[in-house]
Amino acid sequence: NKKYPEIRVSLIIGGEHGPTQLRLLKQKGVHCMVATPGRLKDFLKKSQMSLDLCRYICLDEADRMLDLGFDQEVAEIMNFTKYQRQTLLFSATFPQKFR
Repeated sequence: NKKYPEIRVSLIIGGEHGPTQLRLLKQKGVHCMVATPGRLKDFLKKSQMSLDLCRYICLDEADRMLDLGFDQEVAEIMNFTKYQRQTLLFSATFPQKFR
């Protein structure tokens, strides 16, 4: 439809066939990616994808990720972004130490 732009979204998660996820990601590129930290970090470390053009990172249930010890993993992913980015953390509750 010429009236509305095509928004391409990709789901990058563990437990699914990685090569298929990469193929779909690389065919046309994406505007929005939903990913689990482990699978995303795996693809980034193997240079199978890039976050060079990433402008926004949004983490849902961020308090749970931090409580479960994913803070280092999230920090490693953030280091793969090239430009200044906006980071959005969402959660119903946040521990005082992260406010």
